[in-house]
Amino acid sequence: MKPNHCLWLTRYTPYPPEFGGDILYSANLIENFAEKTNQLTVICYSRNAKRSPNNKILPSVNWEILHLPVANRFRNSLKVVPAISAQFLSPALESKISRAISETKFDAIIIDHIGLGAILPAITRSLTQEKTKPIIVYLSHNHEASLRLQIAKDYKPFSVKKTSPLAGGGEGRAS
Repeated sequence: MKPNHCLWLTRYTPYPPEFGGDILYSANLIENFAEKTNQLTVICYSRNAKRSPNNKILPSVNWEILHLPVANRFRNSLKVVPAISAQFLSPALESKISRAISETKFDAIIIDHIGLGAILPAITRSLTQEKTKPIIVYLSHNHEASLRLQIAKDYKPFSVKKTSPLAGGGEGRAS
């Protein structure tokens, strides 16, 4: 039996397919998941408002597309979430998710990428009135946590050697 309705939260609209990596991976997941559910709602940001997807691409997908706010690196550095998540948190995103949850009973909510991981508290606040809670799935690209741990383990600090500014290794004085 297909799930009735699912909510997919991802950073960017993957259409048109002009980006590779995790955005292309998300596109493939969304396309395959859309075949397995009766209705899929995707909430994401658009990098270019003129090139956002429409329902002709995937008729069973309801696209809810927001404009990405201009990043304020100083303000984002004051947030207690990782910078990659801080840049995607916005009142507009929280409002869009809250409205979607209040209007539709979702069977599952998929959080696609660490960039949207910090939205989980807003999701749980929106679900407080729901009698039956949807399954919440966090989809990690590249196993971010294990990848970072591996990078840290393999890290070899470089050493800086003090050398003379003059060729030939002299004392640094002109003769």
